[in-house]
Amino acid sequence: MMYRTLLLCCFCVSAIFLKAQQAETFHAHLNKEMYLPGETIWFKAYIFNNNLPSETSSIFAGLYDEKGKLLQSKQLPVFMGTSEGSFEIADSIASSYLYLNLFTKNTLPENRSKTYNKILGLYQGSKTNVLTNKLPEKVMVNAVAEGGNLVAQMPNLIFINAYNANEALYLPALRLKP
Repeated sequence: MMYRTLLLCCFCVSAIFLKAQQAETFHAHLNKEMYLPGETIWFKAYIFNNNLPSETSSIFAGLYDEKGKLLQSKQLPVFMGTSEGSFEIADSIASSYLYLNLFTKNTLPENRSKTYNKILGLYQGSKTNVLTNKLPEKVMVNAVAEGGNLVAQMPNLIFINAYNANEALYLPALRLKP
């Protein structure tokens, strides 16, 4: 009897540690990648734990300016691994881009590699000069053909993605047509 109790305790402890090691992953759909001051950012987030919908009950969303200052934050409910939310962009905002950050209580925002981060462009009209914006020091660029392969003697679409190598932030894709 003592052996079974000890075995049960060991099993419970190992199950707790196994559960603690599982990392949640995020994906989000947004209505656009480029916004104007005064518009609304709509998003739907998907939270997975080992490729299954996460059992978490809430997600935290934060909107930051280009200097990393928190502009707005929300706590949203999660149902069957999905959550929806929106942020209103102020008319008076002066940034040229915004950061959307999503995390749960299991993936705190201090550990950026486990949270969802997305850079959103903010068009300021003639106020913004793209050539003078501060760019990340290390940028990884990836070019991918539509369908995975280039086809000879045919028009091909090429998608170019840029990533901030330091913080794993995604810059919007550029779609090149022939």
